[in-house]
Amino acid sequence: MITTLLTPMSTGDAAALAVSDLMGGRTSLIATLSGSALYGTGGASSDQDIRCAFIPLKREILTGRVTFGIDSNLENKRLGMGDVDVAGVSVMRYLGLIGRMDMITSEQLFASISPRYRVSDMHPVFARIWESRDKLLAGNASSATGHARQRMGAFFPDGDESLDGAREAHAIVSTLTVDRIIDAPGVIARLAAIPGVKVQVQGKDRFNPGRDWEDMTPEEQETGWADGKPVFIIVCGKKMIATSPMDIVLRILSKPLETAAQIKRITTHGDDVVWKDAYQGVRLIYQAIELHVSRCLTFPRPEAPFLKQIRAGEISVDALKDNIAEKMDELRVVEAQFPFRAEPCKATTLDIVCDAHEMVVRS
Repeated sequence: MITTLLTPMSTGDAAALAVSDLMGGRTSLIATLSGSALYGTGGASSDQDIRCAFIPLKREILTGRVTFGIDSNLENKRLGMGDVDVAGVSVMRYLGLIGRMDMITSEQLFASISPRYRVSDMHPVFARIWESRDKLLAGNASSATGHARQRMGAFFPDGDESLDGAREAHAIVSTLTVDRIIDAPGVIARLAAIPGVKVQVQGKDRFNPGRDWEDMTPEEQETGWADGKPVFIIVCGKKMIATSPMDIVLRILSKPLETAAQIKRITTHGDDVVWKDAYQGVRLIYQAIELHVSRCLTFPRPEAPFLKQIRAGEISVDALKDNIAEKMDELRVVEAQFPFRAEPCKATTLDIVCDAHEMVVRS
């Protein structure tokens, strides 16, 4: 069953006006439907979510304000039928987000090719982003699974392998008696040997990932210093400097392992499932699987009927847990079989950003 979606024609001027108001004179690159209207899970009481990408104003570019977002619902009010929620990000921020496989911006990328989901025309700059997507979409599913874990809390698999690196790194670091990781001989090498943990030399600019552990010299690997700077250690997408105080390092390593989401749910809802959160978490996992396997995202979501069942609480808790565990296992398999490039193409990213900014500055 295909859900009838709001389109630019049927939403009338409200959506276009909301986008225009939020842009504030900025050049819109694309505006698409988002949320339940895109997924095919919307109902009569649903609000309308719209996501945009834009080029900053000339004065913003010239003063260096080029990586930011704007939102029509800054107060985070609860919205419903008839409300339009618009949020957007600058072109540099957009490219940074798809460069680490952020799911919202990835959804927008694939929604943009269908007039059914567009609320505005596609700007040539965004058409270029679409055509270059194989060079720009990078990273892995850690962002999606991290958000899914936050949504699900206790219902996320306890043995999720995506946390193995954080567990092992925390076990090593928590036993240290030094003030900084860099002061403990051999520890950086032990961390670099953990699957899923990266040790890198910082690049010269935000688009340059620098050098990985394998590209470092033996002296750099032993000391933790390279090019006059301490190395970075990345665990579950969280980055820390080898010279950071130990309490900060432990706080960063502990964050993915904390059960704050579970505690919050137990405090608020007892043993009940927060079905809306579960619905969003399951959707993220399904989308991450499809993105790896097919390099695209389908809308409305093929699993929309199942997602509606979850949101309505029409399945058992055991069935929910089994589905999550099964899909997480599948995700780990397809991540290994169909990996994306580790980093977005620096040259392509710079060319798009510079050309977009130059177009505005020269106008």
